[in-house]
Amino acid sequence: YPIDKIVLMGTSMGGCTALTYAATAPEDIKKELCGVVSVEGAGDLARLYATTKHPQVKMAMVDALGGTPTSAPAQYKKKSFLPNIDGLPKGTRVTVVSATRDVIAPVVLQTELIAELESRQFKVKRIDVDSGHGAPPSAVYTQALERSYF
Repeated sequence: YPIDKIVLMGTSMGGCTALTYAATAPEDIKKELCGVVSVEGAGDLARLYATTKHPQVKMAMVDALGGTPTSAPAQYKKKSFLPNIDGLPKGTRVTVVSATRDVIAPVVLQTELIAELESRQFKVKRIDVDSGHGAPPSAVYTQALERSYF
């Protein structure tokens, strides 16, 4: 299909993955990439591991990444966005959705992500949702998509 604009979107670990993929994707994908939406994600999986209050999230990360950030640091770095941020195409718009009462992917992770993106002159929008971790209302996704696409 003739595609000229791509927006990647993900929630929770999918929000982390969308960011990392945007920075590490093949060039034919990157040239069409205009935006990324990360809902309740994190830019650094080692920081997510350290800050989450949910033991099942830590266990899942250990299983998926082959250990803890201490025992498998290369995997955490490879799969995290911030260590790969230099690969994000300039001009990519990023929308970060943050749940204000999230203890699984705490707000501090989105705040750190936004600060790093802004320090590198990326266009970043933040949407705060007054809730805990989980899929926000569909209107939030629509708003985030519009901010990252147009």
